[in-house]
Amino acid sequence: MAKKAKSKKAKPPVKARTSLPKLSLVPAAKAEAGAPEPVAAEQAPAAKGKGTRVAKAKPNTAERPSALNAVAEVLADSDVPMTAPQLIAAMADRKLWTSPGGKTPGATLHAAISKEIAGKRNASRFRKVGRGLFDATVGSARNATDEPIVPDESTNA
Repeated sequence: MAKKAKSKKAKPPVKARTSLPKLSLVPAAKAEAGAPEPVAAEQAPAAKGKGTRVAKAKPNTAERPSALNAVAEVLADSDVPMTAPQLIAAMADRKLWTSPGGKTPGATLHAAISKEIAGKRNASRFRKVGRGLFDATVGSARNATDEPIVPDESTNA
């Protein structure tokens, strides 16, 4: 029994897209006489779903500090180390920074502070003094010594 050879159907040729509109050329004599510049003779139709997206207006971030800058300011003024949720609340109370509406801003802030500590090492603005507790490395008189800081019972609430 002989197998039948499958015949391949020829695919239609792919048409090249032209994204640039065709320009009508204005004779040089008319251009010198003050005639308008070349104008598009045809406008290429916009591809469906592409190029129609409008950029959203970004809030003015020049007036408010970033979350990490706000944390540095709060910790520099604080007398005790703080957890990420405490920092979020302190920043909101002082109107330095508010969460843009995420579900876990404390976890995000904790990760950002930890990333800065790991990346900058001794140049970091923060230091980890306990499980989930962060403190400022500069800007506070109590940080001048290398003594470990033991938080009060009230900070663990």
